Amino acid sequence: MNLGQAIFRASLLAGVKSKSKFAVGFAADLIQVATQSYHDQDYDLAIRYGMSALEARPDNVDVRRYVAQALIRKERYNEAEDHITALVNLGELKEAFYIRGFAARRRRNHQEAIDAYKKSLAYGRSGVAIYRELASSYFELGDLAEAESHIRAAEERSPHNRYVVDLRCTIALRLGDLATAERTLDVLERVDPSGFADHRRSTVEQARGDSDSTSFRSFGFTEDPSPTVRGDGKSC
Repeated sequence: MNLGQAIFRASLLAGVKSKSKFAVGFAADLIQVATQSYHDQDYDLAIRYGMSALEARPDNVDVRRYVAQALIRKERYNEAEDHITALVNLGELKEAFYIRGFAARRRRNHQEAIDAYKKSLAYGRSGVAIYRELASSYFELGDLAEAESHIRAAEERSPHNRYVVDLRCTIALRLGDLATAERTLDVLERVDPSGFADHRRSTVEQARGDSDSTSFRSFGFTEDPSPTVRGDGKSC
């Protein structure tokens, strides 16, 4: 723990957090660092700073979600469940079920993930992430019709999100829809800074020259590290 954190925690124990401008400002800094650490895939740091932030802001839904998902990515499922329970107690059922679905998908319990995501939608969750998550889970179960339906919904909300575009391309390949695969690959090559589009290009080229649709079963897709993604492809 650095000096700033030590002073911050001392102010909490002294019961002066509501009066201390330092404590208020430092809590905001902790939230920002935790959030950025999650998006940078530094999950240990996201957990460390997120937990410190929650000491001051236990009702902050966003930071609790990031902490829970970081714990899940580190396979610390029991600890993540404590945060899910806290979200339920806060009445944030759409977030609680979303994270429960995320945990189930990470454990490859795809039907359980789908059930949880549907409950999250029923409680008001919206946005690109949940539709991509549903598409991913249906894809893994081999239900390509539902996978395509949900990835279309995600694409409508964020047409240039690289994770959405890549999954759309992958589903199209599995369906043998080369026209859609080519279209989405063109988008992916414009929006993906990682170079993964080069790998996807090779699978499209393979599919174009291979009439055996069973060969499409080997095509995977990129993993989205963030719980929510803006239309420009950046996490939020």
